[in-house]
Amino acid sequence: VRMASGSASETAQLSSSPSSLHPLPEKRIV
Repeated sequence: VRMASGSASETAQLSSSPSSLHPLPEKRIV
């Protein structure tokens, strides 16, 4: 999942565990 308001690193981490590592970015995309 690639979003405009997210870097490649963030996207990779989100793909791994959004709720675990990055709960904030997840809410940002939503």
